[in-house]
Amino acid sequence: MISFRQITFWLSGGVSLFLLIVANESSGGLLPKASADKGQQPLPVQNKIGSRLFDQFANKEQRLRRISNRPAVELPHPFEKREAMIPMRDGVRLHTLIFAPSKQSVVLPLLLNRTPYGVGQTNSESLNRRYNELVTDGYIFALQDIRGRYGSEGKFLMNRPLRDKNNLNSIDESTDTYDTIDWLLWLARSGSDNRCASRAQGFFATSTHD
Repeated sequence: MISFRQITFWLSGGVSLFLLIVANESSGGLLPKASADKGQQPLPVQNKIGSRLFDQFANKEQRLRRISNRPAVELPHPFEKREAMIPMRDGVRLHTLIFAPSKQSVVLPLLLNRTPYGVGQTNSESLNRRYNELVTDGYIFALQDIRGRYGSEGKFLMNRPLRDKNNLNSIDESTDTYDTIDWLLWLARSGSDNRCASRAQGFFATSTHD
């Protein structure tokens, strides 16, 4: 007779997503919670991740001792929010939200995220959800609407061309990024360690080129 044990994986808010069904030795499978409720059988897991899970849990009941009937939920880190219109070299102002940890005791680096998709609805809770690991590492976050989008002034151009470097007054996404970082480092000089990174992927990456 095979003895099965059950481990529940939890999501934020206490919603169970998958059950890990562990049999003797290293056999078993993953089963969506909804399927388990209907009496369906688990699908076998035959990859390395599954094997490591089974090696970890199979026949080691002492590691599965229940300590609570509720999932462990990490409390969000509180942030103080500041809103600013940061001036660019041509006078256009860009809407920016700045989030600094409420209990900041040491100087921290800045992390800038510029986006065409709007930052106005961001708050401390959504920041914790989206940047959970970065929040834990410790950053001051700056989120910005790029030129011509949402709360920012100016004209929006999809795939704005590179500026003419022979013209000191020319602008592009990289000059807006530079001017923003320059302003942020000045503003946060007492709480920042004068380091700033720009996080980008896909379309966002066009706002970080030089």
